[in-house]
Amino acid sequence: MNGMLAHTLLSAGLVLSAGTGFYSFRCEAAPERQVPRVVRDLEHAVTTADIEELSNVLKSRPDLVNLSMFGGPPLHIAAKYNQPLVIDYLLKHGADRNARGGDRGLNRCNALHWACLWGSKDAAELLVDEGFAIEDRNDVFNSTPLHWAAFGSSRVGPSSEHPGDYEGVVRMLIDHGAAVDTVNDHGISAISVASDSVAKVLADNRAKKGAHPTTQPAKDGMS
Repeated sequence: MNGMLAHTLLSAGLVLSAGTGFYSFRCEAAPERQVPRVVRDLEHAVTTADIEELSNVLKSRPDLVNLSMFGGPPLHIAAKYNQPLVIDYLLKHGADRNARGGDRGLNRCNALHWACLWGSKDAAELLVDEGFAIEDRNDVFNSTPLHWAAFGSSRVGPSSEHPGDYEGVVRMLIDHGAAVDTVNDHGISAISVASDSVAKVLADNRAKKGAHPTTQPAKDGMS
């Protein structure tokens, strides 16, 4: 079950509880009829990049462009599903670029953090091109997009549903000036929570620059 539907169920008074760690949650299902049709249409348009459907929804309900869903607004959902066309459309039609995801599991992230967590390279690159800051830190533990990409590479994906291009995301962030050896408020660096392949990308970049930082052991909940 994705974030939008989960939020809708929460709004309907059904059980939804956060898990431990970076982004996990559990939600009890509800009959589809309890989800407003317009929300289901918005969800479908965002996740499948159906721009015509998205346009129709927002023309009838422009207020939904920043709908407060579980975890974040449509912009975050588009980032997760690697939908740059949707992101572009949303930003041009009133999406709040400063919106932060909710506290349940997302730890107050912006859309760029969320794209990086899921290895959504095209979405992440567009967000960077749109001016989302490479070193922006989320509101809990102050982790950068690079932290989120590294963490996602080892704890989230890749999977059949979200294949993710984590190495591509990390290289893109570095090419745009991301600091490889930045640590968050728990003293954790990106390389310490990365998958082997992403850690190699980070280590190779570090070697080129001749850096010799101190890293901390990998920890859960580094967000």
